[in-house]
Amino acid sequence: MAGISAESHGRVPNSFHFLRPILWPSLFVALVLVSPLGTPVSATMLEQVGYAASAAHAIKAASDTLGETGVGGVFIKSLHGRGCLDSGCCSIDWTQQLRLNANCPTWGWLKWSSDGPLIVSHRPFLRGCLQCDNAEPGCVAQVSRCSGRFDQQWRLKFAANWTTGFNEPLFAIASFFSPDRCLTLVNGGGDGDFYALRGCATPRPSEWQSFYVVRNPLKR
Repeated sequence: MAGISAESHGRVPNSFHFLRPILWPSLFVALVLVSPLGTPVSATMLEQVGYAASAAHAIKAASDTLGETGVGGVFIKSLHGRGCLDSGCCSIDWTQQLRLNANCPTWGWLKWSSDGPLIVSHRPFLRGCLQCDNAEPGCVAQVSRCSGRFDQQWRLKFAANWTTGFNEPLFAIASFFSPDRCLTLVNGGGDGDFYALRGCATPRPSEWQSFYVVRNPLKR
């Protein structure tokens, strides 16, 4: 990523096409009001309903995958650079800066916690959680001792027709209590790239805010 400035991390590749994310409460209300009255449902509405069902399936599938407890684990991959989130290894103070590792390490991967909105690291002998101090704009993402505090809580954000070339659902990782702030890959120059919490690009996250999940990156 040499030569790419942090400010340039807002471009979206032309090879990806998106629709504006659906507001779930609005869609639900629309269905309740329209259907009982017998009003013909438009093709657009049917398309939205179909997407809502697909999105729900994608969210469940991604959450189940990220929450898998098998020893093989899964990898959270970045759309930009095709690397994996790497939580580092074995620091004495339990804290490591979150990095992007092009080699997708067999240890240090992260997964979605099946019992809460935590993203948990499985490092050798140590388990930590993805954290960004106080969920403040610009905070640098780290993996630290799990406490369940608010700045360790995250949500996955999906958008319509947002997939990789292999049809894997793409998502952004946003602060649970500040969902307009997304993990964003930043060019650190000589110090290496890192992730910081920045405003989510609109109307959809940028490629530097986009992730997907695979069980075995060697098959990709």
